[in-house]
Parts: sequence; structure tokens; C-alpha cells
Amino acid sequence: MAEFDNYIVCNFCQEEVDKDLFDDCETVQSCPQCGSVFSEEQVYSYEIAFAKNTNTSLDGFFETPKYGYESRDQQRKLRPSMSTYTKNQLKAALRRSCEKLQLSKEITEQAQDFLLDKAYPTFIHMQKKIRLVGACIYIICRNNDLTVTPKQVAVVTGCTVFELGNVAKKIDDAFGLHRTPITIQSLITTACSDLPHAMKCEELAQALSRRCSESLLLNGSPLPQAIAICVLASLAVNKGTKQRQEIAKLCLKMSQVSEITVTQCIRALKNYMVTLLQAIPWVDMKYVKMSNIHYYIKDILKYEQKCGKFPAKVANPQWCHKREVEIRTRKEKIQNALERVRLRQCPTMCATSGKDDGLAATEKLFDAENNLNSEIDSPVATDSTLNTDSTGLNNSAATDTMLDEEDKVIEELLELGCSPQQLQEGFYENLKTTSSPLNHEIQESEIESYVRKPDEVNKLKRVAETDSGNFEAKRTQCKSIRCRTKPLNVNTNEPTQ
Repeated sequence: MAEFDNYIVCNFCQEEVDKDLFDDCETVQSCPQCGSVFSEEQVYSYEIAFAKNTNTSLDGFFETPKYGYESRDQQRKLRPSMSTYTKNQLKAALRRSCEKLQLSKEITEQAQDFLLDKAYPTFIHMQKKIRLVGACIYIICRNNDLTVTPKQVAVVTGCTVFELGNVAKKIDDAFGLHRTPITIQSLITTACSDLPHAMKCEELAQALSRRCSESLLLNGSPLPQAIAICVLASLAVNKGTKQRQEIAKLCLKMSQVSEITVTQCIRALKNYMVTLLQAIPWVDMKYVKMSNIHYYIKDILKYEQKCGKFPAKVANPQWCHKREVEIRTRKEKIQNALERVRLRQCPTMCATSGKDDGLAATEKLFDAENNLNSEIDSPVATDSTLNTDSTGLNNSAATDTMLDEEDKVIEELLELGCSPQQLQEGFYENLKTTSSPLNHEIQESEIESYVRKPDEVNKLKRVAETDSGNFEAKRTQCKSIRCRTKPLNVNTNEPTQ
């Protein structure tokens, strides 16, 4: 605290406080901006006399508990996240946080206006108002498509990511700042913007995504799916380009995706296109290869315009057949486990019809479900495999060494009272959760956060060129060293010393 003729300068917030405010005041002399106390002796005696707990504040000087101080003569100051922030303090904290995050002047002004005009008047009674600063910075960066994560903002402002997220949700609810999830079509528009013949590539990619997006449901987020579709469209429109170069170019532009995932998506797309091309009469499959299949995209779209939809057997992607095989094997395992449990519980009555009533009822339910779902089963799972003889089941029950862990778990669940129908329904639900493409959603305003700037792209290119140059230099140096070294003496006739 520095005293002058007409004002006092606070050592903590550097605010000038008029002395006339404390002439008639007999209570604690504190800074009206930050709350730090000027006369520590009055605070000490005041709290000892009138407060049972010296760590709490009195008469509303502070909204939150005080942080404590070392000695009576030093000027006490509260923790930044616990003190009562005024507008000027929030403004200064916001500017400091924006400087640490290296945000532009326009973003800082937008965050400041949003904080002082909307967020602060609405949440004026909120304690720990530093959370408002972090939430406003994150919301403005999100709306301007900047790659600033909540963790970065939380580290700068001094609060946790959980607190920051809760305040941001409250602000979104108060001002209606909700956003819709992104689609593959919007990502395709962004990815095709820099390609040659961008309009044609985008039209073909949009049509291909509407037709073949089913084959990519099990391949992760929509970002590699969009890049895979754009690569095939670019190969079809721009002749002479190579697939690996197109993948590298788009992965360099669109960040947060690897070339391996894009290659896997392209492989799934090509396999699905092969199944569709088999149903087109004017396409000769002798000339269709994986290297030139992108030239047949227009034939697939033309078939839909002329003949309508593809047949149901052809239109089902490859992963659907894998799912049907898994369901059939699960049914067979449940039925075999049911027979093993029945034979174990009543070994003497297995030849007759002496079945347990509960197990017989569950068997009837399972048989009814098999009859209802018999249309799905392919010729691989025939009636002879599903309805095996009791002798074969006895042999399978005797050889427990052939059972895997899944069979043992199914037996334990059946012995505990679970019905086969419940086990099968649980398996279906597990398939739905694992194969759902909605587990990873990108928000609409986060499209630009996946796009690298031209400066970053050029920097990555320079780094790759220097790395390749260093690798070539090291390889030539190793060759020269190898030539200069003498070969080992492999003559076995010489005596060893």
C-alpha cells in the first residue's frame, strides 16, 4: 500500500482509491476493487473480537472464505480464483488469459464484450467468477472455429475443465448457443475446396456418400470417411493422379486423421462397390480391378437413376454378413450350453423326457425365437446343426476342453437363471452399441479446426523434405564408410594366435 495526498494505491491490483472513502469509516479499510485489506491490525482485532472462525469474512466484505495471511504487518490478498471479482478485474484477467493463449485482438474484444455485456450481468451472483472468464474465452474461440481446447483455457484461467464445462453449458442454455452435429457432406465440401476441378469432385463425392455411406458405419469418425470419399472422387475426375498422393495431400490439409485410417475406409468402400457392380448388367467384371474401380462410380449412380435401388442381397454391405454370422454362432453356443446344463442337472433322466420345467420353458422360448429368425440364417447354419441329437451333445458335453471362455460364461449365466432369450437380446444390444456410428460426433462450428492453415502445411512440407534429405545423406555416408572398411578375414587355414 502506497499512500499519497488524496489517494491510496493498492499493491495488489494497482488501483487508486480515494482517501475520503475511509475518513468516516470505523470498520475494516479494504480495497473496493480486489478486497485486499489496508490496515491489518484492525482486521486482526475485529475478527478476534467478533468472529468465532477467523477464516471467514464478516459484513459481506468477501463472498468466499479468505485465504489467510502470514503476518499482521503484511498486506493480505486472496487467492485469484476465490476473491470477489469486479468488472475491471474480470476484464484484466480476460486480457491476461488471451495474451497467454496468443489470441488476436479481435477475439479478445469479442470475448470482453460477451463477458461484460451478457455473461457478467446474467451470472452476477456466481462465486468464483474466474470461471466466467474461461467459459467466455472458450465459447468465443469455438464460435470462431479456433483450435483452443477447454484444457488449455482451464490451465490459463486457473480452474478445472469440469468447472469450465459446467459454466459453458449454463451460458449456452441461457443464450441459446446450441449447435447441431456435423455431417459427412459438410466435411466433403471443405476437403474438396483445394482440389483441381473442385465442383465436379464435390458433386461426385456427395452422390457417392449418399449411396455408399452404409459401408463406412464401422470405420470410426466421419472425418476419415469424408477424406476417403473425396480421394475416390478426385481419382475419378482428375485422371493421372495417384491414390497415395491424394491421401497424403488431403491428410496434410485435414488434421487429426492418419493415412492408415483413410486407407482402411477406401478399402471398405471399394469392397462395397464391387458388390454393387455385380448387379449392374452393362458392367463386365473382367475389367473391374481395385486399381480402376473409381472409374465405375458413375455407373453405380446411373443404375440408381434408371433402375431404382439395388437388390436387398446386394445392397447389404459386407459387415452385415459378418454380423449375421456372429448372431448365428451365438445362437448355436447358447443352445449347446443349454443342453450341457440340462444334462449336468439331470444325468439319469436325459434319455427320457425328464427335463426341468424352467429349462424346458426357456427352451421353448428359444425355439420360438429360432423359428422367427430362421429367415436370416444362411445355408451355413442348417437345421441339422441347430437341432443336434442328444448323443452328439453328450459327446460335446464330455469334452469340456473344447469349450472356450464364452461357452463357460454362457453356462454360468444359464445356471444362474438367465433365459436364452435374455442372453441373445443382450448380444444384440452389444452389437448396436459397438457398431453405432454416432459415438463420435463433430460439431458444425468445429469444421475449420480440422483444417490446417497454409503456413502449417508449408512448414510440414519443409520438415518432410529436410528429413528425407538427411536420410539420403546418412545413407550415402553409410555406404562410403562400408566401402572403406576392410572385410573380415574368413580364411580358416590360418592358425589362430
